[in-house]
Amino acid sequence: MNSLHRTTDELTLVDLATILVRRRVLFLAVLIIGLALAVGLYWHKRNQAPEQPPHLYVSTLAVGYSGRDLIESMQALRSQLEYAYIPQLQAELAKEKLPYVHVSIVTASDPDNNVLQLQTLGSADDAEAARRVHTRLLERIVARHSQIYASMEQTLKGAAPLQVSARLYPSTVLATSVDSGVPVVTVGRKFLFMACFLAVIAAFAAAYLVEFAVVVRRAMRK
Repeated sequence: MNSLHRTTDELTLVDLATILVRRRVLFLAVLIIGLALAVGLYWHKRNQAPEQPPHLYVSTLAVGYSGRDLIESMQALRSQLEYAYIPQLQAELAKEKLPYVHVSIVTASDPDNNVLQLQTLGSADDAEAARRVHTRLLERIVARHSQIYASMEQTLKGAAPLQVSARLYPSTVLATSVDSGVPVVTVGRKFLFMACFLAVIAAFAAAYLVEFAVVVRRAMRK
């Protein structure tokens, strides 16, 4: 018997529409203000003078192999760069009165991956400084690895030539200070659509929240 009765607390589409009609002034006011802000922000961002896009200078080194192992582990190589090569280079450039640019060391999470990258984020004016810093750092790494390689090659001198060549691979510089650029995020129509959508949601929310507050106040008075 009770299942046939509908509770009076249920809201239908008619009730929702009635609330919108009742609060139409508030709904339209919030909607118009929201749309105006969205369009204004869109045109403001669109008409801003574009800034000079940043440049990402990347140098790549393939670390050599000794059998299945790297000539020098990536962790050890990173430590050499951070605590020896980079501080030494900074001191050298300071004496030569040449600029130094920040260098980020990028390696893969896979310990068997032999690719190491030096990255510098800067402007077009930093191209020469980035090339100089990267080149000098890579020269230090390759010189050290060449010594290790020669020592290993000497150890395997008694083995067959094919066996030696199959075991040892020297470290090789694949690229030096290549400007790969950085994508610039632009404000497009998707931004305008999302901003207008949020304005509509804000207008609905304002109308229903005010109605909810009025109903709660009336209930509390009773």
